[in-house]
Amino acid sequence: MHRLLLLCAFLLLATATPARPADAPLPVESTATRFNFAHHLMQSADDARAQGDLRTATILYEEALKEYDTLTKTYPDWDHALSRFRADYCRDQLQDLQRRDRNLKALSSTPQPTASTPPPATNSVEKNSSTPSAPTLEITRRKASELLRQNHAEDARLLLLDALRANPDDAQLRLLIATAQCQLGNFEDALYILEPLVEEHPNAASAQLALGTVYLGLGAPDRALTCVQRAVELDETSHEGHYNLARILLLLNPTNRVDAETHYQRALTLGATPDEDLQRLLIPAPENPDPPLMVPAH
Repeated sequence: MHRLLLLCAFLLLATATPARPADAPLPVESTATRFNFAHHLMQSADDARAQGDLRTATILYEEALKEYDTLTKTYPDWDHALSRFRADYCRDQLQDLQRRDRNLKALSSTPQPTASTPPPATNSVEKNSSTPSAPTLEITRRKASELLRQNHAEDARLLLLDALRANPDDAQLRLLIATAQCQLGNFEDALYILEPLVEEHPNAASAQLALGTVYLGLGAPDRALTCVQRAVELDETSHEGHYNLARILLLLNPTNRVDAETHYQRALTLGATPDEDLQRLLIPAPENPDPPLMVPAH
């Protein structure tokens, strides 16, 4: 709902306000809105292409490409990697559509074969050599996951960017690259990836858990609590979810040590590694004892 409102706000601003100079920086909220609007355009283009409406797909890919190029050129603090690979994806699709258009025009100008001269056999499905197969994608996901476990977040990010270039809507790849951004401390970049992902997959516990991590990194423990509680509701057996919930409950004001202890013990039961720092935080601070009474001198 939040993103839908942002999209509507962008459309209203586009028609009701004067055009912004091409070199003027965009505010953060406007940048996030345009990023998600461009993603919406790209998805609509994919749908049109799948339905065989190549003209509409071409128009939508061109508009999405303009949005991604605008983000890259006019907002210097933006992490352009995600915008660039989606822009490259749009360019690849436009080139493919132009090639198809040329082929259709060539066919329409070629005399149709007669019954005595059957047309040459062709493959009914064109293979795109740039699109990884399902096994290749799975290998990429596993390799990236292992790199993240070893805290090689930058290596994982670069690997995932290459895979996402050909598969920009793959939910697992998007979740993994958001995790890499979290490990690198790029919480705002991770937020731009995860918010639309959670909207598309609201019942994915791992996405909710990752979004909670991002909010915590951005200093919003209340919003983090909502996401992690939802993650635990969706997957009660997640030791990461219970562990993170215990951590967040200790950051709130006032802290909730009783529930935090419950979730920490649940995390240990499910296989989490004991955390001495967290265990110390769970011990309530001793109350200051009353000062000793002074004994009057005799």
